[in-house]
Amino acid sequence: MKRKEPIKGEAWPKAIIFDMDGTLVSSLPVIYHCENEISRKYLKTSLTLEDVISKF
Repeated sequence: MKRKEPIKGEAWPKAIIFDMDGTLVSSLPVIYHCENEISRKYLKTSLTLEDVISKF
């Protein structure tokens, strides 16, 4: 869905924070949890943290 008018004035953010993974928040625990859940459900096996890290 496109805006009819461009964002102006107060609606436009004064700053945008971009987080390279691990700078402000580490997403590794979430990635590990999700990959492990998928592996258990479909492959019937658990992954170690090292298994998940080795994919990066």
